[in-house]
Amino acid sequence: MFSNRPSRFTSGQEPWFKIGGLDVGSSVLVAGVIAISMFITAAEGPARPLTSRLVFDGEGVLDGEVWRLISWWIPNRPSIWRVLTIVYVAIIGSQLEGALGRARMALYFGYLTFVPALIATVLTAVGLSAGGYLAVNESSWLSLSLLFTFVAYLPGAQFFFGIPGWVLALVIAVIDLLQFTQNRLEGAILWYLLSAGAVLLLAKAFGLAESITWIPKVPLPSKIGGDPAGRIGKPSRRPSAPTLDDPLEEIEINAILDHVSEKGLHSLSRAQKRKLKAHGNKRRRR
Repeated sequence: MFSNRPSRFTSGQEPWFKIGGLDVGSSVLVAGVIAISMFITAAEGPARPLTSRLVFDGEGVLDGEVWRLISWWIPNRPSIWRVLTIVYVAIIGSQLEGALGRARMALYFGYLTFVPALIATVLTAVGLSAGGYLAVNESSWLSLSLLFTFVAYLPGAQFFFGIPGWVLALVIAVIDLLQFTQNRLEGAILWYLLSAGAVLLLAKAFGLAESITWIPKVPLPSKIGGDPAGRIGKPSRRPSAPTLDDPLEEIEINAILDHVSEKGLHSLSRAQKRKLKAHGNKRRRR
């Protein structure tokens, strides 16, 4: 039973293509680009003749290097944090992709890339240094944006050790803001708050934060990614597509299965066994 569990990178939507048994949708594709970029950056050496032209630079954008608005997440130096980012983008991104579909998820990635860079450029233009986070932390903001989106999409989601997702997102944000405060980076604080707010507005516009009423909905035309009336949260015509609760359930079931593979079925609590049994019964009824 455990060997046939669904991949945690599966969105339930049609992928762009397959590599062996791996469905490559928009999220896995972005994660793959981050992985490949680490090898390219390592091969370049300290001079980084190629990737240095892709990192975010507000002054560079103002001087005409507009590609930096969308390329800043591609250069990634090898580190364990980038590996975690890759896994994070693939897992959380694929869950969101299950609701949006591959094309709209690709467009959502585009917004998550362009909007914070545009905000940083505007702040740079008025004399506030605000692009350091994007330049130094590389693709980290992209994965953090996905976390903010996922928490808005499923406010009750829980992560490691039962920690609520919104608590994890809040802790990360507070730590970042405290670091900016310590270094007296007023521009970075303003950029961070504006960019985080923009992520929540985008999540609402794409139909991914309908349960959070205090986030205003800024309508986007459907041609550029706005939620087609009623698309998100309604059953798909495809019987195999995930429902609204599937992303959270998959995370919980995968965590239980990982626990079983490490410590055995006997180590599960009664609540975990009930959850696993209910999940199995649900799959058999489909």
